[in-house]
Amino acid sequence: MSSDRIEVGREDPHDRTRRALGRHGVERLGASRVLVVGAGAIGSEAAKNLAQLGVGRLDLVDFDSVSPTNLNRCAFFTPLQAAAGTPKSVALAEGLARFAPDVGTRPHACRIEEAPDDVWEADLVLVAVDDNAARYHVNARLLGSGRAVPLVDAAMGRTLCQVQALLPPETACLACLWSKEYHERLMSELARESCDEFFLRAVESFPALPVVSSIAGALAAAAVLPFLAGDSGGFAARPGRAIRFDLATGTAFEGEVLKNPECVEILCRRGRQSP
Repeated sequence: MSSDRIEVGREDPHDRTRRALGRHGVERLGASRVLVVGAGAIGSEAAKNLAQLGVGRLDLVDFDSVSPTNLNRCAFFTPLQAAAGTPKSVALAEGLARFAPDVGTRPHACRIEEAPDDVWEADLVLVAVDDNAARYHVNARLLGSGRAVPLVDAAMGRTLCQVQALLPPETACLACLWSKEYHERLMSELARESCDEFFLRAVESFPALPVVSSIAGALAAAAVLPFLAGDSGGFAARPGRAIRFDLATGTAFEGEVLKNPECVEILCRRGRQSP
């Protein structure tokens, strides 16, 4: 009998992952730290997948609380948490601890703008919010960090979801697709909010199916995997790409996210200038 025979690891929760990614890939995942911005439908699904893969540490940032409308899209949230107004980040961390106790989860019940500075020491940032002001802050913070940090952005609509895997400024940034007019409107809204303590941002809830958020969370975790596990298992990171899936038509599309030489984010433009 061959000495290379793989022993059946029935007591090892990561046995099947190790068979797919190899020992080195699993070790890299275990040593990795991911900042997850948004602990709602997509964020909780993506975080669940990352915990199952064995990512060593997850920082979970979300200022919102669990509500009854979250319960059909977020498997870790309970009616008791909705009644108590438990912060989403805390509810997600508690849920992950029950089935992935080896993963270090740290909840932050605040906006990403108010999160502790050390969350930005992450090896990768995953954004799963319906708030472009938060995206703007994440994007600017990473561009100004002086190091290229992989950025995975996930979003969804009624039947459509999209995931981008970026490495700004080497690739396009999150603002490269924004028009100048949209950027100015967003900045105007942020200025008004910061100056008027009585101003409340009201975002109309859009139609959402739990299966779409599950697909988005799976695609987001899949986009994370090559960055953290390296080329183990034949996965290769391809920053600067986006994948879009439409449940209504059953079609998927993958393509390049092009850099915008006139990007509205000055840090993006500066990052591409030759020394």
